[in-house]
Amino acid sequence: MLWSLGKLQIQSPPLLRLLSSQTEKHLADLEPRELANVLTAFARLRHLPASPRLLPALMTASRVRTGAMDIATLSGFNHRNLDLPSAKL
Repeated sequence: MLWSLGKLQIQSPPLLRLLSSQTEKHLADLEPRELANVLTAFARLRHLPASPRLLPALMTASRVRTGAMDIATLSGFNHRNLDLPSAKL
């Protein structure tokens, strides 16, 4: 669902908060492609999840589950798209 919101550029802060929360709860169950879809949606919508743990957890999970492949790079995710200060995520 997050990918669809990003693709269609649908901005719904309450829905994004809910889906971000659910993503964090089920992070261990997500496959690499699903992780990429979540990161792609966040980048397209310029959405910064309320939880400070979600983005670093997504980045870590993407690296662990794909080995050398960096899903964040492949999905086009860039923390600078979110107007965040330059920091290592």
